[in-house]
Amino acid sequence: MSLGSCGPLSAPMDPSSSSPKLLLVTTPPWLLPPSTPPWAVGTGKHWFCASGPSQPLLPENRHHRVTPLSSPVIIPVPYPVFIPSPSPCPPPKPPPALSLLFCYVTATVTKQKENIRELTATVTEQKENIRELTATVTEQKEKNRALETQQTFILEELNKKNEEISNLTLGQVELRKENRDREIAFSAGLMQSGSGHVGPFTTEITLTYRNVFTNIGNSYNPITGIFTAPLKGAYMFRISIFGVEGTTYAAIYKNGERMVIAHDIQPKDRMNSSNGVVLILEVGDVVYVRLWANSRIYDDQRNFNTFSGYLLFPLR
Repeated sequence: MSLGSCGPLSAPMDPSSSSPKLLLVTTPPWLLPPSTPPWAVGTGKHWFCASGPSQPLLPENRHHRVTPLSSPVIIPVPYPVFIPSPSPCPPPKPPPALSLLFCYVTATVTKQKENIRELTATVTEQKENIRELTATVTEQKEKNRALETQQTFILEELNKKNEEISNLTLGQVELRKENRDREIAFSAGLMQSGSGHVGPFTTEITLTYRNVFTNIGNSYNPITGIFTAPLKGAYMFRISIFGVEGTTYAAIYKNGERMVIAHDIQPKDRMNSSNGVVLILEVGDVVYVRLWANSRIYDDQRNFNTFSGYLLFPLR
């Protein structure tokens, strides 16, 4: 008879010995207790070899019972036998179901490890991306801070410029007002219509120049012939006179004081004379022209006799 892959049972060593018994274990070897002798292990009707040298069966009076999960079967034989073991026996094979389960679990674990490696690589890549994004965000924040600083500076400069413009505008308004105050000038001729002589008179008279050419600031009064200074400053005044045959005297007066004279004498011819003066006037000072006694002048639409004045510059 053969015992699995271990070869046939050997011939009896001692035929005169008492009849031994062969232990047949019907429980799978991986379910036997650890104390089970290796040469006494089998499944069903198939024996498993010992891992060492051939082991003899024990005599009848010394046989051992192996107690697995189910009772063993004891088969008597007529003589002692040896189980030869010419080569190491293969390890017992697990049942197919456990083998398939082991393979499935192994494959699943392998795939899970691969998935974990892929996830680890993905997480590493995402971390690198996050670091790059963090660096980009930091750089953008720095740029934004720089732009905010620049914007603040520009707004401050713009506010300064607006304030300067406002000051300039106020200055312009004041300057315009001041210029309007400084816009003082007048010029007038003696006769508004007709022609003829004025004088001679027994006393001095104030000439009234009624033909007004210019009166900026309305500081000259054509009814009285008097200019009144609206502000303190330096003023320029001029007169021109014209007569026929005789004596002509006219003078510019300031507040009743004679300043300059225009004079000419021609017994039988035309007479011409002119003069001018720069006067420092206070507000309210008056300037006018007076014709001397026993003098006469002539005028017509050609305006030979004129009185003019204007502000050179104001004074503080």
